[in-house]
Amino acid sequence: MTQTEELERTYRVNQIAEATMLLIEASTITNQAEAAEGIALALRKSHRTVQQNFFRTLVAALPAYLEDGFDLRNEACASLCQKVLDLDIHMPYV
Repeated sequence: MTQTEELERTYRVNQIAEATMLLIEASTITNQAEAAEGIALALRKSHRTVQQNFFRTLVAALPAYLEDGFDLRNEACASLCQKVLDLDIHMPYV
């Protein structure tokens, strides 16, 4: 990978991280039902392939999330993440 490609990749990863932080912040400043409704609304408006790509990407992020460890504040979340990974479901690009 060239230096330019690496810089572009880093930029894209940082842009995605910033967008994800907006979603995380939205889930903490509003009630859970409103946040869930907004997420579901956006998903339902997306193409079916995009929906699958989104969930495939979330599942792909789980191992890195679990690497940071957990404590009592996020133990249930870590447990759920591990259970999702244990399902070993293949989600093809369609």
